[in-house]
Amino acid sequence: MTERRTIIVPSPHGPVTVSEPDWCVTHGQDALDYRAFTHRGADFNINIKTPTGSRTLLTGRLEQPVWPTTGRTTDMIYSLDFAYGDTACDPEQLRAVYRSAAGQLRQLLDRADQLEVLRGGGR
Repeated sequence: MTERRTIIVPSPHGPVTVSEPDWCVTHGQDALDYRAFTHRGADFNINIKTPTGSRTLLTGRLEQPVWPTTGRTTDMIYSLDFAYGDTACDPEQLRAVYRSAAGQLRQLLDRADQLEVLRGGGR
């Protein structure tokens, strides 16, 4: 049997031992508020091909806050960071970018299915 991983989180009331989910590879935290401590999974990128090369459209990761705070629950979510940058495209290049993006964005549906399973529902 594999022993559960834990991490010690400092708090104003002393250290708190927190269980680590198997998917957690790093943490987000706020040095001023221990309640902002968040489990984070590995980043994934949605990349599309453009006339000037591959561009990252967005970066995402599975996250789960350890403690609820105002406006935030402890539900697992996918956090998506959208990247910016511009590329000039002619009509055919624009169609090629669309085809590339549509194929890559399928990952979002796969991630939604994974999240449902991790939350205990799922298909």
